[in-house]
Formats: sequence, structure tokens, C-alpha cells
Amino acid sequence: MFAIGSNSKLFAALALGTLLDKSNSSLQWTTKIADLLEDDWKLEDPIAQKHANLLDILSHRTGLPGHDLGWRRGETAAEAVRALRFLRPSTEFRET
Repeated sequence: MFAIGSNSKLFAALALGTLLDKSNSSLQWTTKIADLLEDDWKLEDPIAQKHANLLDILSHRTGLPGHDLGWRRGETAAEAVRALRFLRPSTEFRET
């Protein structure tokens, strides 16, 4: 909707960091995505699927390729997450 480019990653990291800092929950940088998204989180790489955490997502260390154009207008967040299972990894999990 707005041409802010990679700044959206900064906003996401800042918002998540603020939430983690202010929250009394068990949510941590090392919280696994599979624990948060349960059945919606499926990846072609079973190791990344099981072990990817919030820090991996924000650091682009899941092995997923760029998929900026994979999102469709009107698609829900859950639908976008479910579509990740069809992406072939471009690198090994935590390789970078």
C-alpha cells in the first residue's frame, strides 16, 4: 500500500522488541514459530519448520527465498503463512 521498502522490517522488529520488553508473558526472541502458529506453520525444510524462532524470522535465517510478490491483495495473514509451505528453501536453515 505504501512504498516504504525494507523499513517495514525495522517497524516489525521494533514493535516485537517493545512487546518482549514490556510483556510479562513467556514470549522471548527464542520462542519457536511452530509454537505460535501451530498447524499454519509448515515449511518444506522440516528442521526450519521445527526450530525457527522469532529471531530467525527477523534475521532472515529460515532459508526461505524472497517472496515479496507472493502475497495477494485481500489475502489474510494466515493464508500468507500457509503459502510458505510451497516455497523451496534458497539456503540452509541459519546458514546466513
